[in-house]
Amino acid sequence: MQDNNNSTNLTNGDSRAVDRYANIRAAEEKKLLARKSVNNNKRMIDQLTKIPIPEDEHEDAEKNSGHESGGTASTPVDADNTDSVLLNKSSIKNQNHPSRYLEAIYDRYEVSKKSRLPFLILSVLCAILLLTIIILAIVWPYIPSYMRSDVCIEPECFDASKQIVGWADLKESVCENPYKFTCGNFINQYKSHELYLVNKGEWGANSHFEYEDLNAINSFISKLPNLPSRSSIQPMIKKIYSICMNIRSEERTSENLQVLKTILESARGWNIFEQSSSNHQWSLYDNLPIVQVNFGVHPFFKVSIEDGNITLSEGELGLPDEQLYFLHRDHPIIIAYKELIRDVHNSLKASTNSEAENFVDNLFGFERRIVNAMKTARQKHSVTKIVRLYDIKTRTHSLPIDITVQNMFSNYRVDDDTPIKVMDLELIHQISVVATSTEPKILNDFVMWTLARHFLPLMSHKIRSSMDNFYKKLYGNQYSNMPWHFCTELTHQWMRFGIEALRQNPQLIVVDTSKMKRDEYDEESSYEENLSRDQLNYNDAFVQVLFMHLRDTFRYAISDASWIDPKFADYVNYRLSSIRLQIGIPQRILKDHNYIQQYYREFIINEINFMRNIEQHWNIEKKILGNLLKGDMTEEDRIVFEMFSSSRHDDNRRIKYLKDLNMVIVDRAVLREPYYHYKYPLPVNFARLGTDLASILLEAAFEIGEAYKELLFHENQFNAEEKDILHKNTLEGESLKCINNLYNIDNKTFTTPGAIRKGLFSTMTSSSMAYRALISFTKKTEDNPAHFDARLIKELNINKRQNGLMKYTQEELFSLTFMQKHCSVVSDEYKNIKVFTERKMPERQMFDIIWKNVPIISESFECSTDAKMCSNIL
Repeated sequence: MQDNNNSTNLTNGDSRAVDRYANIRAAEEKKLLARKSVNNNKRMIDQLTKIPIPEDEHEDAEKNSGHESGGTASTPVDADNTDSVLLNKSSIKNQNHPSRYLEAIYDRYEVSKKSRLPFLILSVLCAILLLTIIILAIVWPYIPSYMRSDVCIEPECFDASKQIVGWADLKESVCENPYKFTCGNFINQYKSHELYLVNKGEWGANSHFEYEDLNAINSFISKLPNLPSRSSIQPMIKKIYSICMNIRSEERTSENLQVLKTILESARGWNIFEQSSSNHQWSLYDNLPIVQVNFGVHPFFKVSIEDGNITLSEGELGLPDEQLYFLHRDHPIIIAYKELIRDVHNSLKASTNSEAENFVDNLFGFERRIVNAMKTARQKHSVTKIVRLYDIKTRTHSLPIDITVQNMFSNYRVDDDTPIKVMDLELIHQISVVATSTEPKILNDFVMWTLARHFLPLMSHKIRSSMDNFYKKLYGNQYSNMPWHFCTELTHQWMRFGIEALRQNPQLIVVDTSKMKRDEYDEESSYEENLSRDQLNYNDAFVQVLFMHLRDTFRYAISDASWIDPKFADYVNYRLSSIRLQIGIPQRILKDHNYIQQYYREFIINEINFMRNIEQHWNIEKKILGNLLKGDMTEEDRIVFEMFSSSRHDDNRRIKYLKDLNMVIVDRAVLREPYYHYKYPLPVNFARLGTDLASILLEAAFEIGEAYKELLFHENQFNAEEKDILHKNTLEGESLKCINNLYNIDNKTFTTPGAIRKGLFSTMTSSSMAYRALISFTKKTEDNPAHFDARLIKELNINKRQNGLMKYTQEELFSLTFMQKHCSVVSDEYKNIKVFTERKMPERQMFDIIWKNVPIISESFECSTDAKMCSNIL
């Protein structure tokens, strides 16, 4: 047993020894196989790097290997299979390495080893550049369409933009605060202006452009050579301005008073003089014609010529409007006016305070009696009539109307059957009643005071100071007018035609050729040369096109108006279709060197008694009125008279309509910079000159409509239908009822002047017509450019954006420019007086009414407002 056990142990020991040796051998064999496998792998990897193997084959091999192994992890894997898997993974890893892609790219584009580094750097830079472009495209700001539009780079466009931007405050919201957006900087511009607190009344866009024109006139006068010449009027112009400046700067109290007394004595005297040899002979009936005929002064009534007829209307008063006489006795205007009367009285006569106060109260009380009579007459709503002179005499027997007419037009046969156009016969009758019940002394005071007022601006400093104080209370200015400003206005008033003729045709200027050349004066060249210049030609050509396009726009609007009777519309449109346009002085007159000399032939400047030149100037006007009445005027003479006559000072507009000639005349003063230039942006010209022309065309349509009614009346074609036509066929239709509610004076004592309503209607209509014409004109130039002169269209800045106003469309620029015509600065006191002194609404209130009641203005800025236009507005 024991042996067996030993044998068993030995066997077991030998067996363990054999296993140990076998394991050693197995380990050595494995090491040998591993070394061989590594070597084989290295050789295969080298081969694989040279021959690419598709990835899908490896993937299939892995899949097949999985299937052959039964797909389970527990299946034994032999060494060769393990080496194959490792080899496959290593090959895949090497193929996905970035260097393999670079090698492939190098091979594809055949890049040599020397060029690989520059190629790589260049590729990286291109990639960075592409990435930069992509990023910029993402973050690049959006450029609005208006920034890509054509921009006007003409100097005139810069000037227009400078003026518009200078007045506006474009930082403001136009919808929230339209006035501040439009006129926010206008008051700042005025504060730095020469006329700040000097200008009388309201300072607005019109005041600005009038100042610019007057300043240009002053510069022109100062440049005129002061040469004695009988073939030119320039010495007269220079002399008037020079003497006026001397009077304004010198104190000549005694001399001026003596001249005024002499003038008053020539009118049969003023009873306030202590020793008046003619006072006892003075009577209204005998002496009023002397004042009317010799001096052109119109107390009680006024005689003039309108539409070829002798016309009779109400006379002058001391205050600019009759309603101002109803102000309280302690009102500053009333106090200042009475102080002016008292100072003039005391300058002419030494008197006690009680005598002076009594004189003032009597004179002011008489003027107020006349105003009350006029107010009573107006309540009867009399209309303009043409009646015989005899019928007027029977209604106004205390007023020497017939004698005045006969003496004023002594070269024309005047008798009881002479037709007279009377604006309001009942009013003249009531004034006659007042004169009948007044003692001669008061009548004398009133007539002489009316005459003396015309000479006060040329009187002594003391009287001028009193007059300036009255104007300050009336117009709200704080300082007196500057001498150059006053004298330029006076010279222009007396010599307006002559100054404009020289400006339009500098060839008429006489120069000393040995010292200077004519071309040293602005545009001094012959008129023919001026006509050949592009600026003048294109300026006039565009005005013609603008006028005709506005005319056609009106005709279409009248035809489309449902409230206008077709017969009425046809008649108005027929007359509008033949309306003519005259720009500036007619060419024939400008070329005639003798015409201007003959015009002023009887105007002999009185250098010693300068105030007497007022008589000289009136004599020229009176002679022209006589020629107009006799029909001795050519059409060109008539144009000059209507454009420049100071007897038309009540209608001082630069654009007028002449009914009998069916013509619109345009003074060149309105066609100068900075108001107009053909190269200004199209919306600017339509908003300025376009609305002015539209307003005159509307006036022409009204006049033609009235002529239509008169035609029906004279032909006795009344029946029920035509009577209805007379009542309903007006251009305004029912609009005035709406307009009456837009503006009313908040005072039961006063009534809103009719001119205010007409002005509102005209402004609302003209803005709509000009806006409509701008849109249609722009469209027509795009769709049918052959309809216009190609040279003109090429010169106009159509559809071009403006510097500083790039983002504004044509419609917005039109609205901005038009509304800037109503920018203003006005004192609180004058704001409530302007409607009486000028018969115009304050521009600030006009601005608000237009914004709220003309939808095209607010809608052009896409503002949501409650703007609603009155019905029956064209």
